[in-house]
Amino acid sequence: MLIAALGDTHGDLGWTNGSIRAAAAAGARLLLQVGDLGFGWPGPGRVRDWLKLDAWAGRCGVEMVWIRGNHDVAPVPGEPDGRGLLRQGEYIFHLPDGHRFTVDGVTVGGLGGATSWDREWRREEEWRKRKPRTLWWPEEPVQEAAAERLAAGGPVDLLLTHEVPTGVVVPYPHRETEAEPFEGYSQQVDRDRGLVARARAAVRPRTHVAGHHHIRATLPVPDGGVVEVLGRDGDREGALVLIDTTTWTVEPLHWRGS
Repeated sequence: MLIAALGDTHGDLGWTNGSIRAAAAAGARLLLQVGDLGFGWPGPGRVRDWLKLDAWAGRCGVEMVWIRGNHDVAPVPGEPDGRGLLRQGEYIFHLPDGHRFTVDGVTVGGLGGATSWDREWRREEEWRKRKPRTLWWPEEPVQEAAAERLAAGGPVDLLLTHEVPTGVVVPYPHRETEAEPFEGYSQQVDRDRGLVARARAAVRPRTHVAGHHHIRATLPVPDGGVVEVLGRDGDREGALVLIDTTTWTVEPLHWRGS
């Protein structure tokens, strides 16, 4: 089975459409997205965006399943579909934190969430515009109950997380912002990564894919394995990969767009 995995898209419809088409062209019928999908935010385009995504995925015959990032609406709306997923359309589904589903004998587990570097800016903008819960959500960090739920379910073949585990050194090429982090940011990140590490140790995935850090890298984990970190929208070489579940190899899948 071929599964495509996609990094942060941040609400870029064109990028997401091109990624769906690239996955279909490579023979994948399942596209997994690692959070910061960026759709469903409050506003007039909320339903329209879901309809467009669903139509594109349907034309390509690709089912897209995504987990929550730190820049996604929380809690995520949707109707349960009977597999442990929340339905946003006929082809678009959300995998709730700590849950899992199985497709063609492959079990996929998800643990969303991370802490925003720019949390204070987002909170200030909400206060200024008198629109709470439109840019930042208190539920954004990794949730302990979700990590425990995932761990209690036993092994998975493929683990999706937004954040990376404790002990993973992310080689940032540069800082994306000059804003200073809020007081306690480092401690919150340590907590998030610790929860990811605990869940990973319990589920022992064959392959672990993460996002959030906007780079493409295969990074060693202290347990002797690796985590595949994916790039973001705009990264034509590093935001999309193809996973072959017969060999559990991960290969680049270059983005195709206009």
